[in-house]
Amino acid sequence: MYNNANESSRDISIVVKGIVYRADSKAVRKIGEKPDRNRDDEFVDDIEGLAQLMQLWEKGWAVLFDSLEELTPDDLLRTVTIRGQAHSVLQAIHRQISHYGYHVGQIVYVAKANKSADWQTLSIAKGGSGKFNESLKPS
Repeated sequence: MYNNANESSRDISIVVKGIVYRADSKAVRKIGEKPDRNRDDEFVDDIEGLAQLMQLWEKGWAVLFDSLEELTPDDLLRTVTIRGQAHSVLQAIHRQISHYGYHVGQIVYVAKANKSADWQTLSIAKGGSGKFNESLKPS
């Protein structure tokens, strides 16, 4: 949670905080950049423990899913502005989800490095494809 590779790297807590602020900043009713967003505040490490970190994590995803559920087909074609560039809402959602994937990858990378030999893969283990594929075949 508070371990990074070097001075220019971000702790997991900062990455999670960034995801949450970004989700909140771009909630559907206000899709586009909020004028009062202070991005620099997202890099201040003021998270006090794992419980608060997990609370933020859950909040960020709840904001995203709640926002997506509010969308109508007409909303997807609206134009919004993000960092001075026009996007359809559909493009903005794609941009947002891609960005989340990048950050989740950062979190997994740091966690894997910290766990080292104790890491349990989130996917098919190295050398395990054959066994996995066999498990998918009908009996």
